Amino acid sequence: MTPPMNCDSQPTTSSPGPPPQPAGFWLRAGAFCLDWLLLTVAGYLLWGSDVVRTGASPFVFRINFQNTQLLLPLGYYLGFWIWRGATPGKMLCRLEIRAAGHGRLRPGQAVLRLLAYLPSFFLFGLGFLWIAFDKDKQGWHDKIAGTVVVRRQRS
Repeated sequence: MTPPMNCDSQPTTSSPGPPPQPAGFWLRAGAFCLDWLLLTVAGYLLWGSDVVRTGASPFVFRINFQNTQLLLPLGYYLGFWIWRGATPGKMLCRLEIRAAGHGRLRPGQAVLRLLAYLPSFFLFGLGFLWIAFDKDKQGWHDKIAGTVVVRRQRS
């Protein structure tokens, strides 16, 4: 029996499905906003309740909240990227981060990706905006770390 042929008269092979599609700028921006909202609520729950309960000054709340907004995301992003390959915001948008060869994200890549957020952000956000114009839908942080964000396949 001969293998099935496609329209170009090339033999086809049975594959588990189409290759994953890179996620575009707006979908990734939506996932980022969801993560930001979750981190903001977590920071308020961690420190805002102390201010109300103890009667601490709003200045103390502001200092603690700012520290939380700096440190909490490090654990949040790295932890979820390494554990699940996506943050909760990305999971809600059915996205995942993979190695550029479509393999699983390695811990070293996750750390490098997070560090690469710095130039992506501090150069006027151009590293993130790059996603909208790049043919592979990669930001600078993706290119530096060798990652790609793809739409998760339905199982």
